[in-house]
Parts: sequence; C-alpha cells; structure tokens
Amino acid sequence: MGGLSAAATLATNGQRVLLLEKHWRPGGYAGSFVRGRFEFEIALHVLSGLDLEGKRGSLYRNFESLGIMKRVDFVRVDNFYKAVYPDMEITVPANREAAEEV
Repeated sequence: MGGLSAAATLATNGQRVLLLEKHWRPGGYAGSFVRGRFEFEIALHVLSGLDLEGKRGSLYRNFESLGIMKRVDFVRVDNFYKAVYPDMEITVPANREAAEEV
C-alpha cells in the first residue's frame, strides 16, 4: 500500500506517475488468494493510524487528502488480534493501555 499511496499522492498533486507492479494484481500485501472454497488474506488485517483515540493518524490524513475517507466506511474493531489454540485463546485489545495489560 505504500507504493500505491505514494503514487496516488503524487498524481493528486499534479505529478506524472508511472507505477510498476511485479504481481499481476496491484496492492502488495493488501490482497488475498483463493484455494478451493477458502480465501486467505495475505497479510493485511488491520489498518492502524486512522484514528488514535480521537486524534487523526497519519494514514487518516493521507486517505483524507486522496478523497478515500469520503468513499469508504471503515469499521473500528475492539480487538487488534485474536489467536485461538486448542487449549487457550489470546486476545489483544485495540486500545493501547488495555493491550499492555495482556
């Protein structure tokens, strides 16, 4: 997403941009693949930097300048990460202070 964001920012500011992508689908880690009836996310699970407890993060400002915030409804999640094992679960809250207690 870094390359796409940089290219979009430059183009929005009037620069000519040539964006090259190694893969046939743009986006790098912002994608997925299908095996059989299952779809797997490659790596991107959470976008951080959109809103830091009421303060606009750097990603929010970047998306806002590109007009993305007006066109996409982002969903705030309570938990940043959850791992489920046969004998235990580990849940990491999205809130920094609560996550530090885990």
